[in-house]
Amino acid sequence: MLVLLGNLYNILGQYLEACAAYQSALAVAPEDGEIYYNLACTQDKLGQLEEAIDNYRKARKYNSNIPDTNLRNAVAKLMAQRVKKGGGKPTSS
Repeated sequence: MLVLLGNLYNILGQYLEACAAYQSALAVAPEDGEIYYNLACTQDKLGQLEEAIDNYRKARKYNSNIPDTNLRNAVAKLMAQRVKKGGGKPTSS
């Protein structure tokens, strides 16, 4: 039920509420890769890239069907942000 609520918030563009719903769902099902994936995608939309990367990795750990593309894209975005802020070379995460 909480995952469906998170999905609804996501569709409505209410990303903070979606994150809260997914986090509540994870409290009930802490090894559900799909919930971690949904949370990561939403955090990615919010620009919470470090959190998104962590949750993409958890999604991959708990569900081997989660594609790695989103993880790679989030890492690339984070590196680009760091380059812009630091004005230098990318740093590894």
